[in-house]
Amino acid sequence: MTRGLFFTIEGIDGCGKTTQAALLHSRLASLLGEDSVIWTREPGVWDGGEKIRELLLEKGTEHVMSELLLFLADRCEHVAR
Repeated sequence: MTRGLFFTIEGIDGCGKTTQAALLHSRLASLLGEDSVIWTREPGVWDGGEKIRELLLEKGTEHVMSELLLFLADRCEHVAR
């Protein structure tokens, strides 16, 4: 099995991260084949992750530690999958 590459795109809200990720995904998929490229995001990609994402983005949390633990829970699931 060949090792893959893991790209991250970071930046402030509204700076175009999703747009750049879509462009990168499209280009890599055209070069390597659609099955060779995986698009992922945090929090998200699994049912619980989508609920965590909704909670963090729409409702917020009362305590910063709660936010941290929600992100960590999602990361644990993300890596395990």
